[in-house]
Amino acid sequence: MKVEKGVTVTMRDGVKLSLCVYRPDGPGSFPTLFAASPYQYEMDEVPAYPLFLWRETGPVEWYTEQGYAYVHADVRGAGQSEGEFSFMGLDEQQDYLELIAWIVKQPWCNGRIGGIGQSYYAMAQWLMATYAPPGLACIAPYDGLVDQSLGLIRQTVEMRFGCRQLRLVVGKGAAKLAGPRAPRRLILRRCRRPGCRGRLRSDCLGRHRCGRRGRDVC
Repeated sequence: MKVEKGVTVTMRDGVKLSLCVYRPDGPGSFPTLFAASPYQYEMDEVPAYPLFLWRETGPVEWYTEQGYAYVHADVRGAGQSEGEFSFMGLDEQQDYLELIAWIVKQPWCNGRIGGIGQSYYAMAQWLMATYAPPGLACIAPYDGLVDQSLGLIRQTVEMRFGCRQLRLVVGKGAAKLAGPRAPRRLILRRCRRPGCRGRLRSDCLGRHRCGRRGRDVC
């Protein structure tokens, strides 16, 4: 397996993102797997936890043995990449598209790219696929959220604070992620509907845990 670390790609605003490119030993152009996250490609060589067979990237060396190239990108503001990190914000989403366009042009790529990876890598794949960029032939997300606002922000609040009344101001990055209509304030309080057993509800997120909609429920 050929390994090229520290490959840089300049984005539209001049920020340089750092990549690690893995390729099969033989010559030729290959279908290419693309993974992007803040987890730093330098960690690819660190053994996975005993509970898992491999890290969130999947078994990179095995993929190259099957005839794939593999590009692991540090997103802006993470690892060796420049810029400011914003959790899957609009800048990061645009970076995915520019990196895909760069990969397609490389002589070792046959023009067909597949998203790959678990957790953050999986969530990044859902986002890049919504743009349907040229060259992205498929994605293979696993163990990743589809809706970060419902699956991450709300569930985290519920696990940490239970049914206590709480007001949470959503950060700038999360608002960018969901778009201009993203709720900037989530108001969570105990549901008073008979039989609800104190589960949380949220006006901004749309649906009560007890299955009813509207302010008249709580």
